[in-house]
Amino acid sequence: MNIKDRKLKVFAVKNKFAQFANDNNEVIDSFFGDSYYKYNCPFNQGANLLKGISTEEEKSVIGFTNLVGVSTTSPDWDSKVNDFWNDYTYSLPFGDIKNGIIDGGVIIDGGYKTSDSNNIIPNNINHYILYNLMILDDKYVCKKKEDYESERNFYNIFAIDLIDEEKTIIENSKFKEVLITKQSELYNSEDSIERMKLLITMLSTNYSVTEVYSLTKEKCIDEIDFICRKNPEEFIKKIEDKKLDIKVLAKRLIESGIIKKDGDLYYFRESGLKIGVGKDFLNYLISPANEKEISSLKDKIEIGNFNKLTKDNYLADLV
Repeated sequence: MNIKDRKLKVFAVKNKFAQFANDNNEVIDSFFGDSYYKYNCPFNQGANLLKGISTEEEKSVIGFTNLVGVSTTSPDWDSKVNDFWNDYTYSLPFGDIKNGIIDGGVIIDGGYKTSDSNNIIPNNINHYILYNLMILDDKYVCKKKEDYESERNFYNIFAIDLIDEEKTIIENSKFKEVLITKQSELYNSEDSIERMKLLITMLSTNYSVTEVYSLTKEKCIDEIDFICRKNPEEFIKKIEDKKLDIKVLAKRLIESGIIKKDGDLYYFRESGLKIGVGKDFLNYLISPANEKEISSLKDKIEIGNFNKLTKDNYLADLV
């Protein structure tokens, strides 16, 4: 007998359909209260109804016949099964993700066993069906934390694989002691907010360069906490980087449009003067001989245009 462990944390998304009078784009939590979202079987791109159990497996899943209401040998089996999927609904509580932590929702146990006769024995038949639907449904179900905030209005449900999440926590636990020390040093340093903004500029996917400038210390701490949970190894790597401030300056110069990149070559946008490739750019920013020019460039950043954000791999040759 084979055992398959499958778990999801699932919640209905509080879509931002309602706003405050002052155009504040925050979700109005009171609109959702203790209500539930009724999830139905969606249609796929081919206009076919998605089902939580495939046609081939419907008769081998123990417990499904009880839900359908007739035996597999009944002449009404096919019509009753179709009725079941057409009428299927599952009520899910609303939830949210705050600073990387899921607030609310329910745990769905989609685990099962397979017998020697190839029957499927779910731990919970209702959860088994919902789990399968969540995995199949890419139209209404968001499955990645990094997509949640920016694309939440496109989805009705958020579902995350708890097995993968637990593995990540275990893998990251070896960094826990170092993280605690590094975070404490960061939060209590004299230049705490400046250092946090450097790290957020390089590691955050939630804020653009221009937004980082105006973050409060409390917001910085929230974001650093989120980064440490999401990618502790990269946080430790960046906080120990002796050239972090220079790399942040490089990113700010590029995102403000002052420095441009063509292939591997960096150059000044206004004059077209070439700086060099890869590390040549960093060496230019580090060199004492260029101190006055760098100071002038920093002044331009303050009034620069940050609308054009760099691609994820734009600075790959500098980090």
